[in-house]
Amino acid sequence: MEMDWTFDMPTLLALATLIFVVLVFIWEQGQVRKQMMIQNFSEYTRRYQEVILNLPLDISSPKYDIGSLSGDEREKVMKWMRVYFDICAEEYLLFKRGLIDREVWEDWMGGMKEMYKRPAFSTAWKEFSKNPDIYNKFKPFVEREIMGR
Repeated sequence: MEMDWTFDMPTLLALATLIFVVLVFIWEQGQVRKQMMIQNFSEYTRRYQEVILNLPLDISSPKYDIGSLSGDEREKVMKWMRVYFDICAEEYLLFKRGLIDREVWEDWMGGMKEMYKRPAFSTAWKEFSKNPDIYNKFKPFVEREIMGR
């Protein structure tokens, strides 16, 4: 039995239209994904800037000592440090899910490595990471890749 592979013009037009619609749909999905990534990046940049603006100017100094702060001042600094660690943990989880480009993640991770070297950040991290209820998936990554333990 031989198959007849001839098509009439309406069938060819319908097939071409279907292929075109599928290609446009795929392209639009890529554009939506790009837009979402830009929005995500902008939101995390805004949140990071808010943290930096609310931390003391000299917090990155090797001489900055969280332990020497008064109760209210220490509480405020630790609150914003917690927000910073939360943002880092969120970025990590988004990267693991493929929602952040490798290049963006590597930039963020490089910044984390620099910040966690600072006494104020390493001290705050040690304090927060003692809590077993937070940073379950993030803590092993920080200990291994950021802190080098």
